[in-house]
Amino acid sequence: MKIPKLSKTRFLAGMQCHLRLWYESFNRDLASETDPVQQAMFDTGHEVGKLATELYPGGVRIEEDHFHHEDAVRSTLEVLKNRDVPAIYEAAFFEDGVRIRVDVLQRVNGNAWNLIEVKSSTKLKKEHVPDVAVQLHVLQSAGLSVNLAGIMHINNQYVYDGKNLDRNSFLTFTDQTEEALSQQGVIPSQLAALKDMLGKNEPPNILPSPHCKKPYLCNFWEHCTQTMPEYWVVNEKGISTKMQKELMAMGVEDIREIPADFPLSAIQQLRRDCVVNQKEYIGPALGGELMKVEHPIHFLDFETIGSAIPKYAGTRPYQTVPFQWSNHVMQENGNLEHQEYLCLEDKDPREEFAETLFKALGEKGSIVVYTTYE
Repeated sequence: MKIPKLSKTRFLAGMQCHLRLWYESFNRDLASETDPVQQAMFDTGHEVGKLATELYPGGVRIEEDHFHHEDAVRSTLEVLKNRDVPAIYEAAFFEDGVRIRVDVLQRVNGNAWNLIEVKSSTKLKKEHVPDVAVQLHVLQSAGLSVNLAGIMHINNQYVYDGKNLDRNSFLTFTDQTEEALSQQGVIPSQLAALKDMLGKNEPPNILPSPHCKKPYLCNFWEHCTQTMPEYWVVNEKGISTKMQKELMAMGVEDIREIPADFPLSAIQQLRRDCVVNQKEYIGPALGGELMKVEHPIHFLDFETIGSAIPKYAGTRPYQTVPFQWSNHVMQENGNLEHQEYLCLEDKDPREEFAETLFKALGEKGSIVVYTTYE
């Protein structure tokens, strides 16, 4: 069987789970479809990546897509020869069986380079270390002298003035050279293990567990968990990874199978008892709380957006901006009416949102919300 080529993305998938890498390589159709939220995240990443390249003007973009990686590598090698090129965007390399595309490769001191990986996050995360480290491994294997390597990410303290996006303030660079260098000794063995696994005739036997959600939810989660019980302990809120592993070691998959003497918090025990007894729980204080409610009762809900690249004056990256509210009003006689606001224009909706909401709520009655977010 021909072993499929690795990429940076596949390497990171394999570091999370060998089975995930197997599916990525041989059964990609088993993955869940990309939902609108995920697509929005991908689109945001592309937007931030484009802004980052503007901090390194005069660079050359390698245009070939990932379906034509060999052509992209050849184009990259040609550009590398031109000492007048200050930076390369999407530089392509293939070494040690791994394909990478470097977001920004900045030339320094003539023959050295800075490796810049762009992220749309607002801080450095531990999963960024292997991301940068494997790219450094490939660049060094290709014979490049790497001066520094790190992450370009969003500065969440930046405040947009409403006129011009200051890219130098919006984005910030965090040097990860030391951390990436510290990983160089283990990357060859990690790559070897992944290649060995991919060379086998059968996928690895790995059961779904908390690792499926760290650092990100695996896109094969739905496939791998389709036979799990309705009340699967891994889905139980508040049960730690340690507790989940203890239950799995006991052969317990269903919350109804958790032994009565297993240490659970009060709320976890309550949920277990409700499932076991198939009976809802009504707290003794609920009646008293409901008696405090005054008419008219406002059942309030609202929606917000949080753009990575701020759009309105005075806002920061990912700051929540409310644009819609819904208010169902119940009178004392039981009559129900609905009021709403939705900003349909491309403008800062906050002031109009607040004014219309205050007017709708008035000064009397109780406001009921589903979560503390509202």
